[in-house]
Amino acid sequence: MNEPSDPMTPAREALLAYARAWTYPVIGNEDVPVMKGLFEDAARLAQNAVLVPEDPPMFAGWLKTLHEERQASQEWEDALFAMADYFGLSTDV
Repeated sequence: MNEPSDPMTPAREALLAYARAWTYPVIGNEDVPVMKGLFEDAARLAQNAVLVPEDPPMFAGWLKTLHEERQASQEWEDALFAMADYFGLSTDV
């Protein structure tokens, strides 16, 4: 997982929040509002996330995709899968 040893920059925090929302296990109907809340929190973090030199180059593309693409578009989902992989989070339940 790329989280602990790397500095927690605003962009990293926002992208990690998106990855956690994406990988939140939705087992039953009661999990859907929780997952939606996690995505809302991540979107708030991403609104003002500023890249710093320590951030990997792909962070800029992921943030751009999350801001510009329609939710559930293929590009949006591809970015979320890539973030989950980067942070070592599994999409398997």
